[in-house]
Amino acid sequence: MRFAVLGAGSYGSAIGSHIANIGLDVKLWSRSSNDELQSVIDDADILIIGVPAQQMRDFLSLLSTQKPIICLAKGIEVANLKRMSEVVSETLGKNKYGILSGPSFSKDIVNKQPVGLTFASKSKFLRGQIQSILSTDLVDVKVTDDVAGVELGGALKNVFAIGAGILDGLDCGDSMAGDWFTRSMVEMREVGQVLGGRWETFSGRSGLGDLAITCTASSRNFRFGRSFAKSGSLESALQESGPTVEGVSTLKAVHEITQRKGMMTPIIRVLFQTVHEGSITPSEFLGEVRRLDSKRVKEGASTSSVLMRRILPKLWYRRRK
Repeated sequence: MRFAVLGAGSYGSAIGSHIANIGLDVKLWSRSSNDELQSVIDDADILIIGVPAQQMRDFLSLLSTQKPIICLAKGIEVANLKRMSEVVSETLGKNKYGILSGPSFSKDIVNKQPVGLTFASKSKFLRGQIQSILSTDLVDVKVTDDVAGVELGGALKNVFAIGAGILDGLDCGDSMAGDWFTRSMVEMREVGQVLGGRWETFSGRSGLGDLAITCTASSRNFRFGRSFAKSGSLESALQESGPTVEGVSTLKAVHEITQRKGMMTPIIRVLFQTVHEGSITPSEFLGEVRRLDSKRVKEGASTSSVLMRRILPKLWYRRRK
């Protein structure tokens, strides 16, 4: 089995190193590579795409292949409000597709620390193949057919991590971190189910697990939020934390989606007003989130509400009043 990692950033390179460590043939390609892109594709059996979400469509338009695609990007396309599987389908066609996600930092994979990943694909054969190949004593891979849920969990956690970073930058204390985490899960599940994911997926590695580690200082999205809290400037925070902060772009996309649907999403709404509009200052951020969230007076959803969300996820959600 031969792999090609196209877009050898930190995470793509880490996955490539894991594949090499288990004795498989893998070639890493980046824009600075001397290798011709098509020749790298031709020599591989499976393609792993590691380019950022907002560059995915343009990059895939350069490819001509029917080989299986595994995506590493965690984001929603701003221009067309599409998940990565939809972008792949619209640009390449009916390639077998999967997404590899879950709570894992590049440094831990490279340093051979134990991590848990989720691989999602509609192809039962591809799920079994990738789980069998990539699973080791240190890398545990679980599989699911809920592609939308895994994609959305990976994208939304970056958005909520920005908010966690803002609160950390404001010195809101350790207790607030736990509260923020639970309120973020409420919105992740609601938005995720409306957009096609399943409730149980967001309680797993690619939802709850990924959110947990992304709301820490090891995450670029968290560091961006912390920098933004101190400067109040989008440009300054990006300069300090790095240009590719997936949550900043995904925030635009998910805000547009939830506004069109009239969803009650206090965190997403206020984050957008704070980071992109600048109509709310970092110091006002938490107060405004809690003001809007006060309409939810109960802790958790009722059994009947959870059931209705499973039956009619695109219709049964809390709307703005």
